[in-house]
Amino acid sequence: MKALYKIKENHPIKDFIRQEIIDVCPLYGEDIGISTSTIYNEPYTSEDLYGLKFNSNNRSVSCIDINIFMEPKSDNSPRIIEGDRSGYDYYKSSTSCAIKLKTFLEKNSQWSNVEEWAVPVIKEKTKCKYMENNSNERRAFIKRPDDKIYDVKFPKNKKYDNILTWIKPIEERLTKKYYKELEFDEKNNIKREQSVWVNGVCFYYNYNDGIVEIYNILNGWNSIYANLIGLELLDISIGIPQPTKEKIKKEIESADIFVKDIILVPYKCYPKYIKIE
Repeated sequence: MKALYKIKENHPIKDFIRQEIIDVCPLYGEDIGISTSTIYNEPYTSEDLYGLKFNSNNRSVSCIDINIFMEPKSDNSPRIIEGDRSGYDYYKSSTSCAIKLKTFLEKNSQWSNVEEWAVPVIKEKTKCKYMENNSNERRAFIKRPDDKIYDVKFPKNKKYDNILTWIKPIEERLTKKYYKELEFDEKNNIKREQSVWVNGVCFYYNYNDGIVEIYNILNGWNSIYANLIGLELLDISIGIPQPTKEKIKKEIESADIFVKDIILVPYKCYPKYIKIE
């Protein structure tokens, strides 16, 4: 889970969010307190304030995270709990709530400029890091921030004793490579190695600016895509039947990803270890 924004302290939007909760869920009562400070890239809860149920297909959406406190200990219990203060100092019980950011902004357009009431969270870039080496095969392993691993060949003209000295600039170079690829994908609206579940079957795909390119299909843990193609039960040139396309499209778009078309591409495998010779 990744923090995207920090909501500004003492901003009027917090009172607005509190009233929104009371209006949508009056059973909480008028005397609730709330604590909210962060917008995350996915929800903590299984359902949002407006009734949207989250599942494995639609969890990757920005959500306002909120703690709701009930049963005030006194008439002076604060309605908005800021900073390091604990809601339990003022209330007896609590629950959690998520509000899908897109829905909130559509319902309340006066708050559409998110950066007016929240500050983007700038995270320091994590570097690619040397893990270990295999002296027999003269290979070094460097872990990426996404936990995939570069498998780098150590040059024959270098003494193996100097591998730790040699690896430092390689770490820097691979870090630049990794983030350059991420920037390219973001700029061109590309999402790689995504998955969506439909009727118990998992479709793996790459997303390229509206085009969903399915490259693998799993039934449980087993890949059936190569077999379906090999047995001519699926034809890449024909694609997926339209009713199945519509189901896949609906599930992908539930995560606010616009789909123009869904196509089949040859089977691909994305290994954890990425060899660099």
